[in-house]
Amino acid sequence: MVNRKMQERMRPSDQIKLDRSEPGTCSSASNDETEDWIGRQLRELYDETLNEPIPDRLLDLLKQIERKDTEPE
Repeated sequence: MVNRKMQERMRPSDQIKLDRSEPGTCSSASNDETEDWIGRQLRELYDETLNEPIPDRLLDLLKQIERKDTEPE
């Protein structure tokens, strides 16, 4: 699911223009630029996610697992 902020970043004007000299192909430089652009977009998205707080429900589940692992059998 793409949030509004991500949609704004992915406007067509921001996208890399591919070399269309031959249908279905693109130049090596264009491939590198495309990979760099994709990498930047993914890093921005995941950086935002990493800065979000961990939900309380998930923290509770992790505590339950930790307690089970430390209980003597």
